[in-house]
Amino acid sequence: ISRNGVFLSHIWEVPNFADQEGDDQSSNIFLDNAYNILREDEDGLNALTQPEEILGPENGPEAFIITPNANERDRMR
Repeated sequence: ISRNGVFLSHIWEVPNFADQEGDDQSSNIFLDNAYNILREDEDGLNALTQPEEILGPENGPEAFIITPNANERDRMR
């Protein structure tokens, strides 16, 4: 969120963080399916954080990350 706009994204738990059985996925799956897309996609978060864009540094952007079922220990990781 910034003075000029909002970027909202949802990253699905399955398959990005866990498989169908609930077992943790490898870091590579998360990187390939979620993080790198947000970072490198021409319409993604990276593009919007460039100067003169809605989340550019001159607009004072701030991030809010909402996770389900997180406890204090999970947030410290």
